[in-house]
Amino acid sequence: MLAEISTALKAIPGAVKALAHLVGAAGEAGAAWIDVGTAKAEQHAKRISGDTAASQGIRNALAKKAAENAIADPLLVDRALDRWSNALLRTQSNREAVALKTLEYLEIDPPDATTAGPSEDWMNVFEEYAQRASSETLRQHWAHILAGEIRKPGSFSRMTLQFMSIMDQQLATLVEAACGSIMLGRYIPQIGNLSGGELYERLLVLETLGFVTCGSSLTTAYTQEGRLLFPFKRKALMLEGAPGAEVSVTCAILTLVGREVLTFIAYQDDEALIRNIGENLTVPSVQMGDWDGNTFRNGVRLKP
Repeated sequence: MLAEISTALKAIPGAVKALAHLVGAAGEAGAAWIDVGTAKAEQHAKRISGDTAASQGIRNALAKKAAENAIADPLLVDRALDRWSNALLRTQSNREAVALKTLEYLEIDPPDATTAGPSEDWMNVFEEYAQRASSETLRQHWAHILAGEIRKPGSFSRMTLQFMSIMDQQLATLVEAACGSIMLGRYIPQIGNLSGGELYERLLVLETLGFVTCGSSLTTAYTQEGRLLFPFKRKALMLEGAPGAEVSVTCAILTLVGREVLTFIAYQDDEALIRNIGENLTVPSVQMGDWDGNTFRNGVRLKP
């Protein structure tokens, strides 16, 4: 699969440069890495672990430093070298796993041939975080970010990179749960179960981390037909009231970080929570139904 796209990607300098930066290649070596695909990670590992000249040079330097500090234990030097080589192999393995996953995402949605790709400064920050991604989920997240930045430089801010650098399973669960009640692409209504208790406390945690800003107000109005649509991901609430009348809802609003993370995080609508939101809206009539991005259908009346 990767071989089929390697030729096309090699013709896109921005993509080659970014992937080469991540795996530690340069120039033609970056394009060569795309050619060999999955085999490259193993080759890198063998080359690094088998580079006896480099290992011996480092061993000698460590031994000299140990002598200068009156450290007589030669095993200390061995342990230091083992730690260095193991750390190097681990971070390189993580980098190349992210790069390979990035290739897969670029196959699904190829970049424009004219893309300049990420900046050098952005890549320096990105790779410091991506090289710590030891789980498959985190590698997927970092690969989504890199693929997006290759397609459209500037898509992901450094604040988002910092947010993702502290992402663990607990935080991922909080984010996915919060996304389940996002309407209009950026608002989480703070009404019903989201106005207090455990769910509200979770929003406060996400506010502290810079994902949302709580306590804002969304004000909009009914159409001339007396309808107002609040779409979520696959569900929607249809409000009915006096034409032109305003409706205000207290909401948590996604920050720039939240909006950028939303572009690649996997989540589903929380139908029970959306129903609870609809039931607690201070409006005369609400239906809950399906939403395909264009049409509201299969509405079920929640109130009156």
